[in-house]
Amino acid sequence: MRASIFFLVVFAALFSVGCATRSIQPVKFENGLEAGLVLGKLQKSNESLDNFKCSGTIEIHNDDESFNARTVMCVKPPSSFRLEALSPAGPPAFRMSGDTESIYIQPEPSGQIYKKDAKGATLEKLAGIEIQVQDMINLLCGRPAVVPDGSLADLKLDPHDKSAKALVIYDVAGNILQRLKLDESNSIQSAEIFDSSGKSIYSAEFSGAKQVGGFVFPGKVFVKAGNKELKLAIRQIWPNTDIKENLFVLTAPATGNN
Repeated sequence: MRASIFFLVVFAALFSVGCATRSIQPVKFENGLEAGLVLGKLQKSNESLDNFKCSGTIEIHNDDESFNARTVMCVKPPSSFRLEALSPAGPPAFRMSGDTESIYIQPEPSGQIYKKDAKGATLEKLAGIEIQVQDMINLLCGRPAVVPDGSLADLKLDPHDKSAKALVIYDVAGNILQRLKLDESNSIQSAEIFDSSGKSIYSAEFSGAKQVGGFVFPGKVFVKAGNKELKLAIRQIWPNTDIKENLFVLTAPATGNN
């Protein structure tokens, strides 16, 4: 588990700023222990999954622009991936990949390949949504977005659906980080991710669960931030297959001399 989860009934702390001190109001979590067990189980979803390949479709809606294509993906948690959006004729119309060190983007076939640091990388260039790459990989694996160390968790009734449960994750000061809507089996139905000020960054919805090789994947993932949308529909999945590490590094096609 990448994050250590601490569950407190009453939390109080003093922060020293120069010669002054200020106190944080106590945060009460009545279902902290149960929430911790649920969160731990969700973080271990598909725990023995080393990688997977999949095919499907991708839709992107950003302001007045739209993009729709067939897609193939290779994913190796926690941070390696390759996505190719295919043109109607078959060849890639857009390519994007990443590993633990770098993110690579090729927005046009046979065009320039752009490279950037993988730390904190998001899918903003792809869909205009500031969802971190590692968070998107987690969602495709049926797991919550990355939970920072020292976070707190609680189980509540979902504010929008009183018949459903919500797993709410906070930082140590009580600021909300994530709200996960759960079904009766404690699987994630939807998620909302917030920044440190409590502003919603994006929401994600899941549907059409697929069971393949003992693993459970969401058949559809719908990510939304304002008027920007990213939809992934998975048709076929091949888990724990042979994937070479160099697949996650985009390179220009080799050219030979005749």
